[in-house]
Amino acid sequence: DMGEGHREVMNTILDSYLDRYTKAIAESRKKSPEDVKTLIDDAPYNAIKAKDLGLIDGAMYRDQVDEELKKQLGYKEGDKLRSISNSEYR
Repeated sequence: DMGEGHREVMNTILDSYLDRYTKAIAESRKKSPEDVKTLIDDAPYNAIKAKDLGLIDGAMYRDQVDEELKKQLGYKEGDKLRSISNSEYR
């Protein structure tokens, strides 16, 4: 069971995180912090709705992401995207 003092500290920390994320989203998405807070309160959204609301630029399937990466990295047609798993990265 959480005491009143501990609860107050936790709420202060969580409010700080929410404010920080809200401001970052608002700045990057050119929205007011109040609008972002409303969007957060009304969440979750599917990808189509999130795009309509200006929260994301788009959504892709994994194969589409791989193709876009290959294009941006200058891979030749038919080249396989080189990648490693998290366990291999260590």
